[in-house]
Formats: sequence, structure tokens, C-alpha cells
Amino acid sequence: MKKPCSVLLLVSTAALLLPLHEAFKIPIGARLVRTSSSSTLNRWSVPPSSNPVQCAGVMSQVLRASDAKGAEGDSAGVQPWIEPAFHNKLSVRILAVLAGISIAMKNSGMALPKSAATYIHLLMFGANFGSVMYTTFVLGLVMIKHLPRQTFGRLQSKLFPIYFAWSALALALQLLTGKTLGLPAKAMRWLAASLAAALINSLFLEPASTKVMFQRYALEKQNRREEAEYRELAKRFGALHGASSMVNLVTVVGGFVHAYYLSLML
Repeated sequence: MKKPCSVLLLVSTAALLLPLHEAFKIPIGARLVRTSSSSTLNRWSVPPSSNPVQCAGVMSQVLRASDAKGAEGDSAGVQPWIEPAFHNKLSVRILAVLAGISIAMKNSGMALPKSAATYIHLLMFGANFGSVMYTTFVLGLVMIKHLPRQTFGRLQSKLFPIYFAWSALALALQLLTGKTLGLPAKAMRWLAASLAAALINSLFLEPASTKVMFQRYALEKQNRREEAEYRELAKRFGALHGASSMVNLVTVVGGFVHAYYLSLML
């Protein structure tokens, strides 16, 4: 492989790891601190353990304790200093990196060897389609069945930004490598539609629905469920959440369609 192609492969791999950074900010064994703008309210110690079942049990207890005490904001209760601007969102940064790579490749005439493009494409398809299927049909259904509602919502508010950003990155890399593989135009259009769906969820629907969800939680803490404001927030959340689910189904269907086109090339 030529040196420029090797550099591109390394950059693509580095970009691939960006969405995972947020997921591992708090390792098992660290202390979880729930704070407010004025003082530290509570501290929970999470003991190190090599037993994943035990770790999961401890983390579940922490989340349930947070839910019982009515923590506001994210699951750790740490409020952000400012609301991130549109251009500071992770999805936008990832797309900016990929756009720069794409422009550089086009202007220089550089292209990945077909073997490298095939490797990246299949890796991204398998990883993304697996995460989409697992998140949509397993993870969410299990959590909503076994976790308290507010605990479930706070956990999802952490998982969904990573999930949608990862999906957008993987689909963008599939688009970048699809032409080298010789994918038909219909397959490329489905990839583009799936990428658009992931971006709509990542940049608009997920942040909006999460904001409304926490506004509802704040009113619930104040025992204001019967007020018109609460009913309006519930209605707005239902609309946003429903739209997000429908848009996510575009990515699910797109994955099945893309698998069909890939099978034709075997």
C-alpha cells in the first residue's frame, strides 16, 4: 500500500475511535460524583471488579440511587457549563474530518486500493449494522422493561449521542469506499439516506427530545404532573421520540438493503 493510502487508513481508524471516547470517560473503579452548581451532593464509590455481572449490578444500583433522589441533568448529575454549539457537536467534527479526507483524495487523484477499501467498507457495515440491530431490538427493550423510567431516560441520554454519532461515522466511511467497490447507484443512494437519517437524529431530534425529557423530569420532581405545562411537554416529547424512532428505522431498513447489494457482489 502506498504511503498516502496508509496515512488515510490511519486517519480513518482514528476517526472511528472518536465516538467511543465519551463512552469510557468513567472507567469501572472510578468514583462517580453527583454535583450541582453549588456543591457536591453525593458520592458513590464503585469498587473495581473483574466480574462483569457484579460491575453491572453496582452500576445499576448507582443509577437507581440517582433516580430515587431525583437528580436532574445527566445520569451523573453534572451540568454542562454551556450548551454545545451546532459546529461543536461530535457528529459535525467527524464529518468535517471525513469531508477533508474526501476532498484531498479527489483533488490529488488518490484512491484506496480495492482491497483496503473493501476491508474498511465491510468492517464499517458489520459494526454499524450490528450496533443498529442490537440497540433497536435488544438493548432498548431490555432496559425499558427492567429499569425505572427516569433511570432509563437518563441512561439513554448518554447512549444515544454516541450511538447516532457512531452510525453517522460508519455510514460516511461506507459512502467514501463504496465507489471503489463498484456499488450500484441505488446502493449508494440508500447509504446516503441512512447517513442523512443518522445525522438528523444526532444533530436535531435526539438533543431536542432529551431536553424536553429532562424538563418533564423537573416538573415531576415538583409534583406538577397535572399542570398544562407538563401535558404540553409530554405531548412534545412523544412527537419528538416518535419522529426519532421513525428516522432510525430508515437506518435499519437501509442496512438490510445494503446487505442485499453486498450479497450480489460475492
